[in-house]
Amino acid sequence: MADQDFIEKIRAAESSADQLRNDAREDAAEKRKEARQESERFVDQAYKDAQLERQEIMEEAEAKYREVLTAVSSEAEQEVSNASSPAVKQAADAVAERIVTLLGDF
Repeated sequence: MADQDFIEKIRAAESSADQLRNDAREDAAEKRKEARQESERFVDQAYKDAQLERQEIMEEAEAKYREVLTAVSSEAEQEVSNASSPAVKQAADAVAERIVTLLGDF
């Protein structure tokens, strides 16, 4: 009878060990799942942050572009208004001559 009790205790211990291993596997799988979900949240947030930063940079670049364009347009208008008629005629003649020369090469 003592041998039978000893065998029963061994079987109970083996069963308990199997259950502990199964529980540990389940816990590990759950922790991996949670870690994966958390990392996905971090990546999603990083993409959102990057998109927001990109949008801000694009808006800033567009604003600077508009400033430069306004400044250049203003300077061009001043130059045109400051140009004398003979200077404008001379520039137009030079451009026309260049066009005729280029067309003559074809």
